[in-house]
Amino acid sequence: MKKIFIVLIFLSIIKINEAQIQVGVVLGPQFPVGGFTDAFNSGIGFGSTGKYFMKENMAVGTNLHYNYFTGDRYYNEGRNRAAITAFTGMFQYYFSTDKIKPYAGGDFGLYFWNWRWYTYYWINPAGNPAYGYYHDNGTALGFAPSGGITYDITDKFVLDGNLKFNLILTESDLNYLGMNLGLFYKFDK
Repeated sequence: MKKIFIVLIFLSIIKINEAQIQVGVVLGPQFPVGGFTDAFNSGIGFGSTGKYFMKENMAVGTNLHYNYFTGDRYYNEGRNRAAITAFTGMFQYYFSTDKIKPYAGGDFGLYFWNWRWYTYYWINPAGNPAYGYYHDNGTALGFAPSGGITYDITDKFVLDGNLKFNLILTESDLNYLGMNLGLFYKFDK
């Protein structure tokens, strides 16, 4: 009963018939930070985002993003690689309601990762070269403070650029900074 009451209060605050929904795709370079830079170079990220505007200057939504990083080859045998998929909820606050809208926000959710890191080269007992590597995969909570700017190209299309610092709460140091550019379609009232 308590949950139903909270939902009803939330819905009474939002004017459903005046709400705007935006869906879009996002693409951009991703840059490892901290210990993640020891074995990996910048990568690429892409994904989809859906936003629901509770008010003209506040949005909530979800993200599903895939990020891929590579590193240097180790004795021409293998390339370090890491893949991180983020499934997060988000909140954005817009500082303007004009055609150009700067905003700040954040994401919180699950990060799924796997990586392989080639670390050493040795000659096995048969006299052949062998390569050693570490690998790991897992799931962890993470959050990503962000800031960006949107530009209304037309009444239906929005261009969005942002910086997002992804902090994954795990012992594997997999934090990264994303520079993302997205194109969104508006579903108005």
